[in-house]
Amino acid sequence: MAQRSIAAGALFSMCLGAAFFMLVFYVSGHPGVDPFMPLWYQVIKDQTATQSGVMTLPLILGVIIMSGLSGVIVVVCGYYTPLMILASICTVIGAGLLTTWTTTTPTSTTLAYQTVVGIGLGLGLVQPLMAAQVVLTMDDIPTGTTAMIFFQSLGGALFISAAQTIFNQRLISDLKEVIPTGISLDALMRVGVHNMKTLVPASLMPKVLVAFNDALTHIFYIPLVLACISVVGSLAMEWRSVKGVKLEMTAL
Repeated sequence: MAQRSIAAGALFSMCLGAAFFMLVFYVSGHPGVDPFMPLWYQVIKDQTATQSGVMTLPLILGVIIMSGLSGVIVVVCGYYTPLMILASICTVIGAGLLTTWTTTTPTSTTLAYQTVVGIGLGLGLVQPLMAAQVVLTMDDIPTGTTAMIFFQSLGGALFISAAQTIFNQRLISDLKEVIPTGISLDALMRVGVHNMKTLVPASLMPKVLVAFNDALTHIFYIPLVLACISVVGSLAMEWRSVKGVKLEMTAL
């Protein structure tokens, strides 16, 4: 970690990696946890599981397409640092926009916001791996790239479970303010937000939807803060050219 770009890249990788896993991991879903974004479309917009999955494609495709395209841009232009800075900025803007979602936000607007954050994440995820191949000696490159991947994974491991806990606690807190004492909160949480409509009177559902939306948007403050911290890492990176360096794209 004595090498400046490696230390800065590790910070950048951990922060952007955590933001990536929190947003994309929960979008794609995982056994035992709710995929927040598809769930938002199902609960707030009353869409089917298939429809809600389609609605999250802008984020997923943004990450996939820009990850590949960013590698080409670096090879052509010669520098990875500008893309890291741009990635941090786009992710900050995109994650910030996600926190503004309300129950009345148009679907087209949510798709646009996902696209912004997807572009930001896609631009930045592979750059620390490229940096390690440029600033390190041939013998140290495997260690450097492994370190970048480790910090990306570490960020996700630290914050994914925290996101679920924050969501549940916030939702319970907000529901206590709108649900009558005759309805058990434990029962509501057991059936899940998918099926709350079966237990909650129709007259209270608008308030329940607001509570759910509030809990979700609080989740997005975590990747927003992490993206802000990643700016420090991107600005601390050395401006080293990749020209003349044989990049192992299979390591990305």
